[in-house]
Amino acid sequence: MCTLGCVAASHADQTNKETALQITSTAENSTKDWTAAYAYIEDIHDGRGYTGGLVGFTTATSDMLQLVRQYVAEQPGSTLAPYLPGLEACADRGVTVDNADYGTYGGGASDIAARRLGPPFLAAWADAANHDPVFRKVQRDLRDAMYWEPALAAAAADGVGLLGLALYYDTAVNHGPGVADSGDGSFDDIRSRTIGATPARHRGRVAGPQGRRDPGRAGHHQLRPDPGRRGRAQLTHPPARSRVA
Repeated sequence: MCTLGCVAASHADQTNKETALQITSTAENSTKDWTAAYAYIEDIHDGRGYTGGLVGFTTATSDMLQLVRQYVAEQPGSTLAPYLPGLEACADRGVTVDNADYGTYGGGASDIAARRLGPPFLAAWADAANHDPVFRKVQRDLRDAMYWEPALAAAAADGVGLLGLALYYDTAVNHGPGVADSGDGSFDDIRSRTIGATPARHRGRVAGPQGRRDPGRAGHHQLRPDPGRRGRAQLTHPPARSRVA
C-alpha cells in the first residue's frame, strides 16, 4: 500500500517530469504546451525526412517506424497501417545529413519520404493524432521508453538535480540513444565522455554533461532549425497542433 510519503514522492516525480517536458517543448516549439505537438509533422529539410509528434520522430532514423508499428499493434486497422512499407523503405534509406546529397531540400531522405509516403501520410498522421487517443498514448509511451526513462535513470545514477534531469532528457531527445564511448554522438556517448565527476561521485553539483554539446553538431549531424532541433544519431531498426490529452 502506498503511504503518504509514497504519494508525495510520486507527485514530485510527475512535477519534475512535466517541468522537463515543458523546457524541451519551449526550446523545440516555442510553447510550454508539449501536447500541441501530437499532430505536428513536416519535412524540415534536415536530411531526416519527415519529422513529427511529441519528440520529433523521424522517418529516416526509424523511430517513426517503431512508433507506427506499435500503434498498429494496439489499433489494428489504423489508417496509418498501409504506410508501414513506406516507413520501412525510409528507414532503410536512412539519414542523408552527412552525405553529399544533403542540401537545401533535405537530400535523399526527403525524396524517399515524399515518394513513398507523401501528403496522404501527413493527412493520416494528423487525423490519427487529432481523433484517436490510442495514437496519442502510443506517442507518450514511446517517448517515455526511448527518452524519458533512460534520462531519468541516468540522472538518478549521476546524482544530478532537477535542472540536470531536464538537461539529460533534452539531450536524449536531441541526440537519441546509442552506445557509451563509441563516438556516435548519442546521449549515452556524450554522458560517458563527460569531463569531471558527477555529484554521485563527488561533492559539488553539476547540471549534466559539460562541454560536449557543440551547437553545430548533434550525433555527427547539424542541429535542426526550430521547431525540430533534434539531431539524433541513426537508430537501429526496431523489431518486427491541437491541444489534446
